[in-house]
Amino acid sequence: MLESLSSSLESFKNVSFVPGLNIALATRTKKSKKDSRNSVGKSSMVSLIDYLLASDGGKGHLTMHPRLQNETFTLNLDMKGRNQRVDRSGADPKSPSLNGARLELSELRRELGTNLFHLSGIAEEPTFRAAIAFYLRKREEGGFLSPLRTHGRQADIATATAITYLLNLDASITNQAKQLKDSRISVTSLSKAARDPIFGRAISNIADLDAEIGTLRVTIDLAQQDLKGFRVIEQYASHVERADLLSRQIRAENDELIILEQKKNDLLHALEIEDDEQPDHSYLAQVYKEVGLALPMQTLRSFDEVAAFHASVVRNRSAYLSRELSETKTHIERHAKKLQQLDSQRAEIMILLQSGGALETFSEIQKKLSKATGRFAELRERKESTYALANAKSHLAAKEYELEARTRMDLRDRSNQIEEIGDFFTRLAFDIYGTERTASLSILESISGYHLAPTISGDRGGGVANITLFCFDLTLAVMAKREGRGPDFFIHDSHLFDGVEARQIGTALRVASEVCEREGFQYITALNTDILESALVDESNLSFHTAVTLTDEYENGGLFGIRFN
Repeated sequence: MLESLSSSLESFKNVSFVPGLNIALATRTKKSKKDSRNSVGKSSMVSLIDYLLASDGGKGHLTMHPRLQNETFTLNLDMKGRNQRVDRSGADPKSPSLNGARLELSELRRELGTNLFHLSGIAEEPTFRAAIAFYLRKREEGGFLSPLRTHGRQADIATATAITYLLNLDASITNQAKQLKDSRISVTSLSKAARDPIFGRAISNIADLDAEIGTLRVTIDLAQQDLKGFRVIEQYASHVERADLLSRQIRAENDELIILEQKKNDLLHALEIEDDEQPDHSYLAQVYKEVGLALPMQTLRSFDEVAAFHASVVRNRSAYLSRELSETKTHIERHAKKLQQLDSQRAEIMILLQSGGALETFSEIQKKLSKATGRFAELRERKESTYALANAKSHLAAKEYELEARTRMDLRDRSNQIEEIGDFFTRLAFDIYGTERTASLSILESISGYHLAPTISGDRGGGVANITLFCFDLTLAVMAKREGRGPDFFIHDSHLFDGVEARQIGTALRVASEVCEREGFQYITALNTDILESALVDESNLSFHTAVTLTDEYENGGLFGIRFN
C-alpha cells in the first residue's frame, strides 16, 4: 500500500495514505482563477505518484518546471511487508533512488514489477509500466476513454497482455493472438498494395499472369532462335545504301533501254517505207500523150535530172537511217549489258543482306530478349507473391479459427474463474445502479483470443461509461490481488467522475470503501469538496481518510504551496 507522498519543497502539502478509502479534497472558490496548470493539485498528486512509480515523465512533466526541477519528491510505500522509499527529481529523472540507493530507471521498474506485480521478466508477461497503467490512468493520454485501453491511441490487443496477466488467464493465448495480429497487419498491407494503382502491379490475377507469362515464354524462345542464327555483317548500312543506289541505276538503265528500243523500231519502220515514198513523174508523159501533146526534150531532161537527184537523196537518207539503226542497236547492247551487270551486283548484295544483319539489329534483338526475360522473371515473382498471399490468407484464417477454438476450450476449462470475474463486476454495477440496469463483464472466445466486453446498459451519457470503467478497474485490481499478481491499491483521478451524477459518485465511493475493507485494499481518489458533499447526501455514513486538503483560495493553498503557470 501507499503510505505518503512528500517533497523537499518546504511549501509542499504532504499527502498521507491509509488502508481503505482515501480522498484528496480540494476546495474550489468563486474567486479562483483559471490561470495555472496547478491551480489546486488533484491531478498533480496522481501525476507525481506515477512519476515516482517510474514513468518516463518527459520534457513537459510538471517536475521539469523551473520552480520544481531541483526539488526531490518522495513516495513511501509498503511492498511485501517492508517499508520502501522512492526518491526522484526533475533535475536527474533517469537516476531515481530506492531506499537511498541510486539506480537506473529500468532497474527501479524491475524492482517495482517484482514487488508489486510479482513479475519475473519472462516474455509472456507484461512490462511493469503496462500493468501499473491500469492503476494510474491519465486523462491527458486518453486513459478514461475505454476500460480496455490506458491510452487513447492503443488497440485493445496492446493492453491484452497486461489484462491477461492480471486476471490470471492463459498468457500463451494472448501471445498467439498478438502474433496473428502482426500477421494480419502484414497480410492486410499486402492486400492493400494489390489494390493500389501504383503498387498494385506487384500482385495480379493468376489467370492474367499466366496469359502474359505464356506470351513472354514464346517471345523469349523466338528471340533466342534469332540470336542463335544471326550473322552480323560489317558495314551493313553501307551495303544497304549501295543496294539502293544500284536499284536507282537499274531503273535509269531500264528507262534508257525503253527509249532506245522505241528509236530502233522507228528507224526500221522508216527504212521499210523509204522506197515506197519515191516521186513518180512518168504519169506526166501519159497525160500529155492522152491530150495529143508531146513533151519537149528539154522538159524530159529536167525530169530525169530531178529523179536522179531525188534518188541520190533517198540513198543518202537510207544510209543515214541504217547508220542510226546500227548505232541504236549498239547502244541497246551496251545498256543491256550494263543492266545485267548492275542487276548481278544488286543480287549479290541482297543475298549478303538476307544472310545476316547489322550490329544494331543484333543489339535490338538482345535488348528485346533482355526486356522479355526481365519481365518474365518479374511476373514469375508476382505469381509466387500472389500464391503466397492466397496461402497466407488461408493459413491466417486457419490459425485464427484454431485460436478461437483453443480459447473456447480454455474458457470452458476455467468457467468457474470466468464466472467469478463476471459476477464481481455485475455486483459492483448493481450496487451502484440497482438491478434495473443489466451489467456484465463477458470474456468470450474470438479469432483474436480473449474478447472482453465490460458493459452496463443505458444511456452512454450521464456517466455510465465512467462507472463502467470504475467497475472494470476495481474488478481487475481485486482479481489481480487475489491471484497474487497485483498490488493492494489503485488510484483514480477526479476526472473519472466528470459527468457522473452525485448519487452515483456517493454509491461508487461506498462500494469502493466496502471492497477495500473486505479485500484488504486501498482506493485513492480526489474530489472537490462541493461534489463530495453532494455525493454524501445519501451516503452520510461513508467512512474515508482525507489524504490531503487543498484549496485555491490562497496562494499557498495548492499541493505545491506555490503558484506557477
